[in-house]
Amino acid sequence: MTFEGSLPLPWQDGNADIDVPALFGLLDSAPDAARSARDLALALRYASARTRGFAPPESGTAPLHVRHAQVVLETAVEWRMPEVERWAVAWLTASRLPHLRMRWSSRSRDGRVRLDGRASGGVQTMAGCREGICLGTDTGEVEAWTPDGGTTRAGAMREAVWTVAANQDWLFAAGAHAHSWCRGPGGGSPWPELPHAAGVSAAAVSAEGLVVCGDERGVIRVCEPGGRWAGLPVRRPSKVVAVAVAAGWIRVAWKDGWTAVLVRGGGGWHVHIEHGLGGTVGCAAWAADGRLAFALDGDASVRVLDAGAVRTAWLHHGVRQMVWSPDGRLATAGADQHVRVASPVSGTEPDELGAESRITALAFASDRFLVTAHGRDLVQWDMARSGSDDPTFQAADEITALGLAPDDRGLSAAGTLLGLLWQYDARGVASQWTPAHTPGAVHQLVRHRGGWLVASQGGAYWWRPPEIPRQLSNRLCLAVAVWRGRAVFGRNTQLVRQDDDGQTTVWEFDAPVRDIAVCADRSLAALDHNGTVVVLGPDGQPWVHEEAGDRLLAHLPEKKLLMLAAADPVATVLSPRGSQRYAWLRPGAASVVANDRGELVAAYPDKGVVVFGQADAGTRGEPVVVSEVPGQFSVVAAASERIIAAGRGRVAGYDRSDPREVPEAPGTVMLRVAAEGSDFCRISFPGGAGALLPAAKLARLQRDAGGDGVKALSDAVHLGGQLGDQLWFAGLDREIDRARGEAPERPVRLDWLIEEGPLVDHPWELLHPSTAPLTWFASPPVTMVRVVTASCGRTARASSGQHTGRPRMLVVRTDDPLLGRVDDAYDQMRRRTRRSSVRLVSSMPQVVRTTADLDRTLVEADIVHLWAHSGRGGVVLPLEARPVPVADMAHCIAATGPRLVILVGCSSAALGREIVRRGVEAVVGMRTAVYSHTVQPLVEELTAHVLAGVPVDLAFAEALRHYVLTGQPGAPAVPLLHLLAGSNGSLFPPTDHT
Repeated sequence: MTFEGSLPLPWQDGNADIDVPALFGLLDSAPDAARSARDLALALRYASARTRGFAPPESGTAPLHVRHAQVVLETAVEWRMPEVERWAVAWLTASRLPHLRMRWSSRSRDGRVRLDGRASGGVQTMAGCREGICLGTDTGEVEAWTPDGGTTRAGAMREAVWTVAANQDWLFAAGAHAHSWCRGPGGGSPWPELPHAAGVSAAAVSAEGLVVCGDERGVIRVCEPGGRWAGLPVRRPSKVVAVAVAAGWIRVAWKDGWTAVLVRGGGGWHVHIEHGLGGTVGCAAWAADGRLAFALDGDASVRVLDAGAVRTAWLHHGVRQMVWSPDGRLATAGADQHVRVASPVSGTEPDELGAESRITALAFASDRFLVTAHGRDLVQWDMARSGSDDPTFQAADEITALGLAPDDRGLSAAGTLLGLLWQYDARGVASQWTPAHTPGAVHQLVRHRGGWLVASQGGAYWWRPPEIPRQLSNRLCLAVAVWRGRAVFGRNTQLVRQDDDGQTTVWEFDAPVRDIAVCADRSLAALDHNGTVVVLGPDGQPWVHEEAGDRLLAHLPEKKLLMLAAADPVATVLSPRGSQRYAWLRPGAASVVANDRGELVAAYPDKGVVVFGQADAGTRGEPVVVSEVPGQFSVVAAASERIIAAGRGRVAGYDRSDPREVPEAPGTVMLRVAAEGSDFCRISFPGGAGALLPAAKLARLQRDAGGDGVKALSDAVHLGGQLGDQLWFAGLDREIDRARGEAPERPVRLDWLIEEGPLVDHPWELLHPSTAPLTWFASPPVTMVRVVTASCGRTARASSGQHTGRPRMLVVRTDDPLLGRVDDAYDQMRRRTRRSSVRLVSSMPQVVRTTADLDRTLVEADIVHLWAHSGRGGVVLPLEARPVPVADMAHCIAATGPRLVILVGCSSAALGREIVRRGVEAVVGMRTAVYSHTVQPLVEELTAHVLAGVPVDLAFAEALRHYVLTGQPGAPAVPLLHLLAGSNGSLFPPTDHT
């Protein structure tokens, strides 16, 4: 295996089915400073454990290593690991198989790092142990969970595990009929089987191996290692809810609200203290220091008994799980599916964690890690990391509908069982924290007129955030659609069209309308609960298909209509002449939709999201799996190349990616910029995708970027982030993934081909994702160059490495006093570039005052620096009556045959473009005003890196970093790099000299 940057690339031998255990060893040997390697190891361990918890790959499915990579990617997105995210995308690309590239997850907004996993059965009890967590399941399995993620089998019982106790290497488990399992430090069984009695409801073990357990009848028993079980002289006719044991004492709490402390002495155990809690106890937990946390039935107060006094710690409704951490913090899990954690004596507000489903068990793996169980599912929370409110959905309000905006790649929406409506942007962030509401469960969401059509139990609605949903009908609505620009919806048994002047009933069914679909040929179909399908063809003539089915799917590419039959998992093409099978699916799908490619996308609670292709003529019932991602999903939506899916209280966004379409030599993305009328500017990507940016906002960006104050620059960067979001979310992020290919650390160059006119002066270099740094300063950088086509028919040399001999460098300046410091800068540059084998045309900058001086000075050179006052009209020479026109100056410079020209002069970008048109490969000019003393670091760094063989765009990015540090207002938007069409940016051969 080899490393690129800080991460290995094991697929570079051409085999993406990598040896994961060997990769663990390689990552574990990485230096401590390699944070990305530690992150990758953590994500891989988690993925290994999680993929074991899902259904095994079936016939026709993606290989296991692709499923593994999908989970690594999901982990990286949710835990904010950008290096691991790029690495996982590169691994998926190396597989050369279609896959679903996760873009966002609504769960990743919580800043706290978390691990997910699965146990072999429903988890009913947990306790902290040396490995991390010991857990017992309803299948009788006893397992261990480690903070690195993943479960391992420790043992098994003959019945469901009701309670586990752990202390260091001592483990004890018991169940409903007093069956027990145990393990000591040496691996043996230190305690005998419990006498047959009532079910064990609580247990504890000391560091010396003394185990104590209480049962449903209130009996307490103890046993030493190698000894026999003995009853204690204390009993109440009530279930034991909590016990604790240490050297010399035992603490017990019963459900009827009484507690007791027993001490050892005189050859036995004696009751030392008894205390009443004042009611029936719902749950309780003893701390190591003797404090008791408890909650009474019907009371929202979480109380703590300390030294005989009871005080309220905080309020938490319906607490049924609580546990103490080793350092004295208390965690409670309530009916609201939230966990609250704090020190009861600190007086601070408890930290709150949002779960997605009912919590069945709770335990601390250490002071740092808290583990919650949700049936078979486990979630580990890193309490050392700061968290944030996570507006995911709870089990009582599951997501029941999803919608995608086909006209805006950045928008999606979700509806819930209780009628809440949320809208997400392309990062998975809710656009409003207070959701809209409809009466009853949401069944469907469809984009319409800048808002959403909503089908809900309480009727049909049109919702445009942040407005209140507007009711279209108050009768049961299960389906909505947009047909010929009009809203259509089910109004119980009626199919209704919403017109400007009212509503028109299109068809009357015998049962409630269940689904509506619209085809590319503008035909409309509706399905009722009896399975009857009515289709209104393009000519408006109806035909009826009475073969029972339960779902209609619009299949746009071939202008067909699909129905998923209820009898078996098969998609059928409907037509007036009959039906024929189209594709087979795996049974058990909770939701199925069609995408624009004619594929069916299905969500499964146990398999994840699966994309099915059309069945071949020779297949007999075997599903054709295009791609899949493991997970637990119940709802899915698809539009264009996008997929969003929901399940377990979260929404996740994916792109459908096909690595076979990735070019062999990725690294650049071409962006074409042109005016779209007077109000918009269109930026197009390869393949025809693109974004429309408002001309007014671009004009404001140009104005702010030209300001001298910090506020103007701040406003420009903020606006650049907003416009950049539109650009990235319109598909540029996908093109960057494609350009990186199998190399996660490969820089990507954006080639901007800009239509002549006002657009060329816009500060496109400020466009960036709002949640990321300016592209130049990202790692790896996304560089930007302005591509110019030569008017003379000249193209860039095929390989800059063919340059022979030492490059020649010429520096020219005028004699303006403000440029006097250029001589000092030139002297510093001479010292730095001396080892770069560059030949200096002269020992000092050449001073020019007239056009004649310029003609004599501009001799043949590979690199030319021109320091002079300039403007849109040309370059100012001190003894000339008017500026030298741009065309004349460009002709003079280009005639000397340089490969790189750096123009240090205000508004010299137009001159730079003209020089490139005349065949010069790379030119740096200034978009607006520039100060010579602050731009010196940029000139020096750019020259040194280019001479060392660094591609000019990367050299420019590095130089820009130094330039920004000078404090020049608007610095990132001032220098512009122009490149000749066809250039790869490598101007000089690589060298070891810098």
